[in-house]
Amino acid sequence: MLIKILNDIAAYTGYLHEIGLSVSIHDRSGSFFSFSHIISEYNLHKSPYCLLVKSSPCAWKHCIERQHKIYDRIAESGEPFFGMCYAGAEEFVFPIGEGDVIGFVSVGGYGINRSKAEARIRSVAEKYMIPEAALTGTYDSGLKHTSPDMEWLRRLINPLCYMLLLLKDSIPKDAVPASPESAYAKAMVYINRNYTSHISMKEISRATGYSVSSISHIFRKKSGFSLSEYIAHLRVIQAKNYLAYTDLSMQEISDRLGFSDQNYFTNTFKKLSSVSPREYRRLSRSSTH
Repeated sequence: MLIKILNDIAAYTGYLHEIGLSVSIHDRSGSFFSFSHIISEYNLHKSPYCLLVKSSPCAWKHCIERQHKIYDRIAESGEPFFGMCYAGAEEFVFPIGEGDVIGFVSVGGYGINRSKAEARIRSVAEKYMIPEAALTGTYDSGLKHTSPDMEWLRRLINPLCYMLLLLKDSIPKDAVPASPESAYAKAMVYINRNYTSHISMKEISRATGYSVSSISHIFRKKSGFSLSEYIAHLRVIQAKNYLAYTDLSMQEISDRLGFSDQNYFTNTFKKLSSVSPREYRRLSRSSTH
């Protein structure tokens, strides 16, 4: 029954993404994601803008630390709301539970109030050393600038909140997380937070409690990527933002994204994008004129 609930949650959340809603699930205790990897991919805002902000590990940490403000607000009102984060992105927040709120579902990826966001973008750029031009460009191109109706969203998100409550009640209090699934979830979290640094396989191994060979096997089986392929994938996503919206040199981009040297950056980018970084920069800029 428990696995069926997890699969239903994953399928429904996947459907919401298919219809254009950037949905993420946040669990106050962390039990959803430590128990199983099945829904772990939905514990992350995936808009290009949010990913760019979180390319700074310090900014990512700040995102997590500020979640207490969301919990304070939904615990007080018990109602969904629409608000702006410290970086200028906006989201709808739906509490999971009434009274004793166990988490929330976010529908994010919006940039509605640009004038208000500008000061926050400048602040993030200065504090976390992310080029302001990259942030502004990705805000304009990577966020949605019209928002859906709250009541329409309620009809779609409330069933997900109820399923998550059912999941919480279905996990035995003395349950031991399935070890490979838990290790995979830990690896995902560690990589997503640290991929811009010179991350090593040994560091991932220590973060998960598994040997390098074991976590490599588990990660490939669950994600379809090797550890190094997934890290490269995340880095290239951010490289495209830097190339399109800043004048950073190839060496500077390579250094910011944790590549060992510029040649490795160039070869990796070309392998995953079919064009060189310089050609991508030229094409991305010519398409905007």
